[in-house]
Formats: sequence, C-alpha cells, structure tokens
Amino acid sequence: MAVAILVGLTSAGCAGLEASGSLSQQVTTWEQGTSFGSTVGTLQADDARVTTVVDEHRGTGALHADCGVLTTDAEAANSNLPTPDQQLTDELTKAYTLEYNAGVDCYQAGATNRRLLAQSLRERVQARASLAAALSRVRDITGKGATGSSGSGGSGSGNT
Repeated sequence: MAVAILVGLTSAGCAGLEASGSLSQQVTTWEQGTSFGSTVGTLQADDARVTTVVDEHRGTGALHADCGVLTTDAEAANSNLPTPDQQLTDELTKAYTLEYNAGVDCYQAGATNRRLLAQSLRERVQARASLAAALSRVRDITGKGATGSSGSGGSGSGNT
C-alpha cells in the first residue's frame, strides 16, 4: 500500500523543473530549488536515528517517534519529484519509497516484532544504496555533489 501512495505522489509532482538549458543546468536548478542535498541529509540522519534506536533497544515509544519522522520525511522528499532526469527520478523514487516503507514497517513493529524490524532494516539498507546511486547520478550530470548531504548513505551497524 505504501508503494502505491508514493508512486502516485511521484507522478503528480512538478518540483521546479526547468525546460531550458542543458541537463546539467536543469538538474542544478532542480537541486537548488528543492534543497536536494539537505533533503538527502535529513533522510540519512533519520535512517541513522532509527538504527540507533533499534540497536540500543530504546523501546516502542522511541521507535514510533523516529520511524514516524522517517516516514514523514520520505513522503516530503518524494514531493520534490520528478527531476529533469528520468534515471535520477527513478532512483530517488526507489529510495524514497524504501525509506517510507522502512518507516512504516518499523513503526508497526514497535520494539517486539523482530520480523518487521528486520524487514525495515533491509529496506533501509536498500534505500541507502539507492540514495548513493542518486547522488552519484547527480555528480555524473552536474560534475559536483549535492550540497548538504553526507554522501555516506547513512550510518550505524544496522543490527536488529
């Protein structure tokens, strides 16, 4: 269900697309207009917080708080799509959908459902890889990295 929600949102967005200039100029304009680097940095920080809460067994309340934030931030990031580049849009759609689903799964898991916590971890790991691929695509197109992102794809051991 979560995937359908984000896919629908992706097709509805228009996030600052510029129809003129080179692809590099268009992506740079989109990147600046959407605060892309900051958005990626926020998702990476959210992901790392969820990992910490799980690893440190902080309980259902902490999981609900941090997983809810991850879900909300992934949904907000998705509203910045599409980008001027279809490959970048596809990679970001995948990453944002995975982060959203990870947040939902972790929220529903609470501190006790190990199966859902493990599923959330798998989704977060896949999302990190997709965000890294998206950042690489931005570098390939513009010749520079996104401003404001760590570029590391998240942190933490990722244990459940």
